Formats: sequence, C-alpha cells, structure tokens
Amino acid sequence: DKLGNRHLKVAKSYSIIGIALSGQGNYEEAIEMYQKALAIRSKALGADHQLTAQTYNNMGAVLTDQGKLEEAMDMYEKALEIRVKTLGSDHADTTLTYNNMAIVLSGQGRLEEALLMLRQALVVQRKKLGLDHRHAATSYQNMGDILYKQSKLNEAIALYEKALEIRLKTLGPDHAVTADTHHSMARVLSEQGELEKAIAMYDKALNIRSQVLGEEHRLTLQTLDDMASALHNHDNLDGSLKLYEKALEIRLKTVGQYHIDTANTYGNMATILHDQGKLEEVTPMYQKVLEIQLNVLEEDHEETALTYNDLGCAYCEQEKLEEAMSMCKKALEIQLKVLGEEHEDTSHTYHSVAEVHYKRGELGEAAELCQKALDIGLKVLEQDDPFIAEANELMEQIQLDISQNMEAVQA
Repeated sequence: DKLGNRHLKVAKSYSIIGIALSGQGNYEEAIEMYQKALAIRSKALGADHQLTAQTYNNMGAVLTDQGKLEEAMDMYEKALEIRVKTLGSDHADTTLTYNNMAIVLSGQGRLEEALLMLRQALVVQRKKLGLDHRHAATSYQNMGDILYKQSKLNEAIALYEKALEIRLKTLGPDHAVTADTHHSMARVLSEQGELEKAIAMYDKALNIRSQVLGEEHRLTLQTLDDMASALHNHDNLDGSLKLYEKALEIRLKTVGQYHIDTANTYGNMATILHDQGKLEEVTPMYQKVLEIQLNVLEEDHEETALTYNDLGCAYCEQEKLEEAMSMCKKALEIQLKVLGEEHEDTSHTYHSVAEVHYKRGELGEAAELCQKALDIGLKVLEQDDPFIAEANELMEQIQLDISQNMEAVQA
C-alpha cells in the first residue's frame, strides 16, 4: 500500500499471487490478480511491453486450465502480437507463445493445426537456440501430448524421451518441468499395459512435484489422480482408493467442499467403491457429488445429469427402485433439454430407465425404452462399443421374459 496501487512492484506481487492461486486451482481469483497486474503494467510500461505480454500469457494459461479456450486464445493472440512486433516472429519467447496457442488448438480438437504450429516453432528453436535448448524440449513435449491424444503411443513416447533427455541435461532431475515429462511418459506406459514402469514414472513426477511445488499444488494432485486412475484400470482398487483419499483430503483443505475438483474426486471414489461391491458406500459419495454440482454448476448442466444417472444406477443395484427411477428421470429431463435425444449420454440414461422398469416387472415400458437406447446408440456410437452389447443383452432378457410370460398365460 505504501508503494501505491500503480507501482510496478505491486504488479509483480499481484502476478506472483496469481501464479500461486492458479497452482491451487483457484482460477477466478488468479485471473483477478493478473487483471490488476495488467492494469498497472499497461499504464506504466505501455501496451507493447514484454511484461504486459507475459501477463496476457499467464491469463491465457489460467483460462486454458478452466477450459475457456476461446478466451485463452484471445489472450495468447494479444501476447503474440506484442512479441512479434517487439521481438520478431523467430524469437524464442515468440515460439513459446506459439506453443501455448497449439495447446489451445489441441483442446479444441484441431490437432493437425496444433502439430503444424509446433513443428514450425521447433524449426525456429533448433535453428536459433540449438538442438538441446529447453524451449525445444517444450515443443517436443507438446507434440507428444497431441500424438498421445491421437493414440499414437509409440510416437508420443519417442518425443517425450527427447524432451526428457533435454530437460535432464538443461534443468536437472529435480525440476518441476522435468516432472511434467515423467508424468506424460507414465500416462503412455499405463495405456500400453506397462503398469510397473508407469507407476515408477508417476512416483518420480509425484516426488518432484511434492518437493518443488508442494503437496497442495494442482499438478501434484493431477499426478495423484492419474496414478490412482492407472491403478484402478489395472484392478488395484485398494491402492487407487488410498490415493484418491489423499487427494480428497488436500482438496478439502485447499479449495474446500464446494469445488468441482472435489466433486470429481468423490465421483472417482464412488466408482472404486462400486467395483469393490460396497454399494451402501457408493450412494453417499454420489450424493456428495450431486450436492456440489448443484451449488457450483448451472442447474441443468450435463455433468449434473450424469451424476443423477450414476446415483440412479446405484439405487437400482440396491433394489431401491423408486429412488432409482426418480434420479434417472431427472437425468433424462436435463439431457433431453441440454443435449437432445440423439446423444450418447441420453442413450445411456434411456437404458438406465429401461433397466429400472425391467426390475419393476414393467416389461412393455422396459422394451420400448431399451429399444430407444439401442436406436440412439447405433446412430451415435461405433458398432463395437460395449454399450451396444450391453443394451442388446438387456433387450434379449426383456424379450425372453415377455415370451415366458406369454407362454405361462397360454398354459
């Protein structure tokens, strides 16, 4: 306050606080800090200063993490305009902005555009900075991420290995950015069925992130989540649940109960408890998820609809059919309003409602809704999607019961 709210040192403090808040997942508060820094820097330094560009870049990163990709791209374009104007298109800092824009393009599903932008950045980086510069490692890392999205796992791991080699050489084994590559490689190894190697890589990432960033940082929590997911996918349910419990404890402390990341953690725990057969513990978890979503999301949000359906299915498995029908119908109401009839989620919920009708002995209603689920599924899903087989199995069972009932009446 003694320096005044227009002083550059105050702007730097706002920026540092913004970085910390972003790391904790407090994105809206982080944006507020960056906006304050931007206001001071723009006035004191001018619209074309590198610190102004850096602030736009930081805001773009937060908006990307929030999934606000169009707004993020707008911020990166502003940063790029300044850097091209003041540094030139082939400057190292300019290529980093291209990297950030490529991440947004990737998030928008524009993977080939993103790859092209990264390859162009890499050519400049290798020419201007050398083969083993850390900026080149960033491009290798981001290209690996896109190839991973395209399920080109062998190509992705090859690029991650290049990124890791450079980062170990230039940044060292205990740097947070080195941990990023360990984490990415672990994800690929897990999908390739190499669980032991994947867990070893996740451990490296987790140890570095815990020590350098702290246990409460969002990237540390991301590693906990992904390691838990890998263990779950390989049927280590106890190990997975233990990691999610640790993540939940940290999130309750840092972002609190009413945060979407907390809701997602409860949801992941519910899935594991279901797979362990602990059905009585599943419904309270989904109820917590639903309570949070109703507080932090729009009333008719598609994620809330999924939770209504999950809760309905859990009630159905416990033979609590009235509660199950109520939850599934709420899910269907939202999905028809928000997503429309011909959507994968709507198809799944029709199937859930059909299953409740079937368990209540209402075979006509069950057959009608199961057929609807199948018809939609066949339009919007691949023919070999597991849901198609599941819906066909339910339909066959319904038809068998109808046939048996008719035989009993005739007898």
